[in-house]
Amino acid sequence: MPDADQAVAAAREIGYPVVVKAMVGGVVHKTERGLVRAGLRSDLELRAEANAMLERARAAGGPVLGLLVQHMLRPVAELLVGGRVDADFGPVIVVGGGGMLVELYKDAAVRLAPVSLETAREMIAETRAAALLGGWRGRPAGDVAAAARAVARLSEFVSDFQADISEVEINPLAVLERGVVALDCVVVPRPGR
Repeated sequence: MPDADQAVAAAREIGYPVVVKAMVGGVVHKTERGLVRAGLRSDLELRAEANAMLERARAAGGPVLGLLVQHMLRPVAELLVGGRVDADFGPVIVVGGGGMLVELYKDAAVRLAPVSLETAREMIAETRAAALLGGWRGRPAGDVAAAARAVARLSEFVSDFQADISEVEINPLAVLERGVVALDCVVVPRPGR
Protein backbone atom coordinates (compact mmCIF):
# COMPACT_ATOMS: atom_id res chain seq x y z
CA MET A 1 0.00 0.00 0.00
CA PRO A 2 1.55 3.29 -0.98
CA ASP A 3 -0.60 5.54 1.23
CA ALA A 4 -2.78 5.83 4.32
CA ASP A 5 -6.06 5.63 2.39
CA GLN A 6 -5.16 2.23 1.00
CA ALA A 7 -3.99 1.07 4.43
CA VAL A 8 -7.38 2.03 5.88
CA ALA A 9 -9.21 0.25 3.07
CA ALA A 10 -7.18 -2.91 3.76
CA ALA A 11 -7.87 -2.70 7.50
CA ARG A 12 -11.60 -2.38 6.88
CA GLU A 13 -11.45 -5.48 4.70
CA ILE A 14 -9.53 -7.67 7.17
CA GLY A 15 -10.99 -6.17 10.35
CA TYR A 16 -9.52 -4.32 13.30
CA PRO A 17 -7.31 -4.50 15.32
CA VAL A 18 -4.41 -4.42 12.88
CA VAL A 19 -0.65 -4.13 12.71
CA VAL A 20 0.93 -1.76 10.19
CA LYS A 21 4.52 -2.08 8.98
CA ALA A 22 6.52 0.13 6.63
CA MET A 23 8.50 -1.87 4.11
CA VAL A 24 11.83 -0.17 3.37
CA GLY A 25 14.54 -1.69 1.19
CA GLY A 26 17.65 -2.52 3.20
CA VAL A 27 15.94 -2.14 6.59
CA VAL A 28 15.77 -5.48 8.39
CA HIS A 29 14.91 -4.42 11.96
CA LYS A 30 11.79 -2.29 11.56
CA THR A 31 10.75 -1.97 15.20
CA GLU A 32 13.86 -0.02 16.23
CA ARG A 33 13.13 2.56 13.52
CA GLY A 34 9.48 3.03 14.40
CA LEU A 35 8.32 1.14 11.33
CA VAL A 36 5.96 -1.28 13.12
CA ARG A 37 2.88 -0.44 15.16
CA ALA A 38 0.51 -3.01 16.62
CA GLY A 39 -2.97 -2.79 18.07
CA LEU A 40 -4.46 -0.08 15.86
CA ARG A 41 -8.22 -0.13 16.36
CA SER A 42 -9.79 2.53 14.13
CA ASP A 43 -9.57 4.27 10.77
CA LEU A 44 -8.54 7.50 12.51
CA GLU A 45 -5.77 5.85 14.50
CA LEU A 46 -4.46 3.90 11.49
CA ARG A 47 -4.53 6.90 9.14
CA ALA A 48 -2.51 9.04 11.57
CA GLU A 49 0.01 6.27 12.21
CA ALA A 50 0.34 5.38 8.52
CA ASN A 51 1.12 8.97 7.57
CA ALA A 52 3.67 9.35 10.39
CA MET A 53 5.19 5.96 9.56
CA LEU A 54 5.64 6.86 5.91
CA GLU A 55 7.60 9.93 7.00
CA ARG A 56 9.84 7.77 9.22
CA ALA A 57 10.21 5.30 6.36
CA ARG A 58 11.41 8.01 3.98
CA ALA A 59 13.96 9.08 6.62
CA ALA A 60 15.26 5.49 6.95
CA GLY A 61 17.34 5.87 3.83
CA GLY A 62 16.22 2.99 1.61
CA PRO A 63 13.53 2.85 -1.03
CA VAL A 64 10.05 2.93 0.54
CA LEU A 65 8.17 -0.08 -0.80
CA GLY A 66 4.90 0.73 0.96
CA LEU A 67 2.85 -0.27 3.98
CA LEU A 68 1.82 -3.75 5.04
CA VAL A 69 -1.40 -4.11 7.04
CA GLN A 70 -1.94 -7.37 8.91
CA HIS A 71 -4.69 -8.62 11.17
CA MET A 72 -3.54 -8.53 14.80
CA LEU A 73 -3.06 -12.05 16.16
CA ARG A 74 -2.87 -13.13 19.79
CA PRO A 75 -0.51 -16.10 19.63
CA VAL A 76 0.23 -18.49 22.46
CA ALA A 77 3.93 -17.71 21.90
CA GLU A 78 6.27 -16.23 19.33
CA LEU A 79 9.40 -17.94 18.04
CA LEU A 80 12.40 -16.84 16.05
CA VAL A 81 13.26 -19.42 13.41
CA GLY A 82 16.32 -18.64 11.37
CA GLY A 83 18.93 -20.21 9.21
CA ARG A 84 22.23 -19.20 7.77
CA VAL A 85 25.04 -20.63 5.76
CA ASP A 86 28.07 -20.68 8.03
CA ALA A 87 31.49 -20.47 6.34
CA ASP A 88 32.82 -23.37 8.45
CA PHE A 89 29.80 -25.54 9.18
CA GLY A 90 27.51 -24.96 6.20
CA PRO A 91 23.75 -24.58 6.67
CA VAL A 92 22.55 -24.18 10.27
CA ILE A 93 19.11 -23.66 11.80
CA VAL A 94 18.26 -21.79 15.00
CA VAL A 95 15.09 -21.53 17.07
CA GLY A 96 14.39 -19.45 20.16
CA GLY A 97 11.93 -17.06 21.73
CA GLY A 98 10.76 -14.61 19.09
CA GLY A 99 9.43 -11.09 18.79
CA MET A 100 10.52 -8.99 21.75
CA LEU A 101 11.53 -12.18 23.60
CA VAL A 102 14.68 -12.47 21.45
CA GLU A 103 16.39 -9.76 23.48
CA LEU A 104 14.80 -10.85 26.77
CA TYR A 105 15.49 -14.58 26.67
CA LYS A 106 18.73 -14.59 24.67
CA ASP A 107 18.48 -18.34 24.32
CA ALA A 108 18.41 -20.44 21.22
CA ALA A 109 18.90 -23.99 20.04
CA VAL A 110 21.18 -24.45 17.04
CA ARG A 111 21.74 -27.47 14.76
CA LEU A 112 23.22 -28.27 11.40
CA ALA A 113 20.54 -28.15 8.71
CA PRO A 114 18.44 -29.87 7.63
CA VAL A 115 16.77 -31.26 10.76
CA SER A 116 14.03 -33.86 11.19
CA LEU A 117 10.68 -33.15 12.83
CA GLU A 118 11.90 -34.95 15.95
CA THR A 119 15.03 -32.79 16.14
CA ALA A 120 12.96 -29.66 15.54
CA ARG A 121 10.73 -30.61 18.51
CA GLU A 122 13.84 -31.17 20.64
CA MET A 123 15.16 -27.74 19.66
CA ILE A 124 11.92 -26.04 20.64
CA ALA A 125 11.91 -27.92 23.97
CA GLU A 126 15.39 -26.53 24.74
CA THR A 127 14.18 -22.93 24.67
CA ARG A 128 12.50 -20.89 27.38
CA ALA A 129 9.60 -20.31 24.98
CA ALA A 130 8.73 -23.99 25.46
CA ALA A 131 7.10 -23.14 28.78
CA LEU A 132 4.65 -20.80 27.05
CA LEU A 133 3.93 -23.40 24.39
CA GLY A 134 3.09 -25.95 27.07
CA GLY A 135 0.24 -23.88 28.50
CA TRP A 136 1.93 -21.62 31.04
CA ARG A 137 -0.23 -20.84 34.10
CA GLY A 138 -3.44 -22.12 32.62
CA ARG A 139 -3.07 -20.46 29.25
CA PRO A 140 -3.83 -22.58 26.20
CA ALA A 141 -1.05 -24.75 24.82
CA GLY A 142 0.51 -23.92 21.46
CA ASP A 143 0.69 -26.15 18.41
CA VAL A 144 4.21 -27.50 18.92
CA ALA A 145 3.78 -29.97 16.04
CA ALA A 146 3.09 -27.12 13.60
CA ALA A 147 6.01 -25.12 15.00
CA ALA A 148 8.31 -28.13 14.58
CA ARG A 149 7.15 -28.53 10.97
CA ALA A 150 8.01 -24.87 10.32
CA VAL A 151 11.49 -25.31 11.84
CA ALA A 152 12.16 -28.49 9.85
CA ARG A 153 10.89 -26.98 6.57
CA LEU A 154 12.96 -23.82 7.02
CA SER A 155 16.02 -25.96 7.73
CA GLU A 156 15.39 -27.78 4.44
CA PHE A 157 15.04 -24.45 2.63
CA VAL A 158 18.39 -23.22 3.99
CA SER A 159 20.04 -26.49 3.03
CA ASP A 160 18.46 -26.65 -0.44
CA PHE A 161 19.27 -23.03 -1.32
CA GLN A 162 22.64 -22.64 0.42
CA ALA A 163 24.26 -21.56 -2.86
CA ASP A 164 21.75 -18.72 -3.20
CA ILE A 165 21.13 -17.34 0.31
CA SER A 166 23.26 -16.14 3.20
CA GLU A 167 20.51 -16.22 5.78
CA VAL A 168 16.77 -16.30 6.38
CA GLU A 169 14.83 -15.33 9.48
CA ILE A 170 11.19 -15.65 10.45
CA ASN A 171 10.63 -13.41 13.46
CA PRO A 172 8.14 -13.74 14.82
CA LEU A 173 6.62 -17.08 13.99
CA ALA A 174 3.28 -16.85 15.81
CA VAL A 175 2.40 -20.18 17.39
CA LEU A 176 -1.36 -20.45 17.77
CA GLU A 177 -3.47 -23.07 19.53
CA ARG A 178 -3.80 -24.59 16.07
CA GLY A 179 -1.19 -23.80 13.49
CA VAL A 180 1.51 -21.18 13.03
CA VAL A 181 1.78 -17.93 11.06
CA ALA A 182 4.98 -16.23 9.90
CA LEU A 183 4.44 -12.57 10.80
CA ASP A 184 7.69 -11.31 9.34
CA CYS A 185 10.42 -12.88 7.23
CA VAL A 186 13.73 -11.68 5.84
CA VAL A 187 15.78 -13.52 3.23
CA VAL A 188 19.32 -12.27 2.59
CA PRO A 189 20.71 -13.45 -0.75
CA ARG A 190 24.36 -14.36 -1.18
CA PRO A 191 26.37 -11.46 -2.58
CA GLY A 192 26.09 -11.39 -6.34
CA ARG A 193 22.80 -13.31 -6.43
